[in-house]
Amino acid sequence: MRPLERATSPFEPAPPTSVARSATSVRPTLVGEVRFREWTEDDRLRHPVWRGLRDGMGPQEVAREP
Repeated sequence: MRPLERATSPFEPAPPTSVARSATSVRPTLVGEVRFREWTEDDRLRHPVWRGLRDGMGPQEVAREP
């Protein structure tokens, strides 16, 4: 991941400082699939489960699902 590191978050809005402090931001080049129960009031995923990488989809095609 080191070659993909960047100084700023690729997300808008950026994550809260309490979360970002322990995170390493990288250039978004891969797309993964995550199942989750719901979005919390502070826009975080409740009970996320990693499903794997998505083939044939670029980061610019990703949209937040309700």
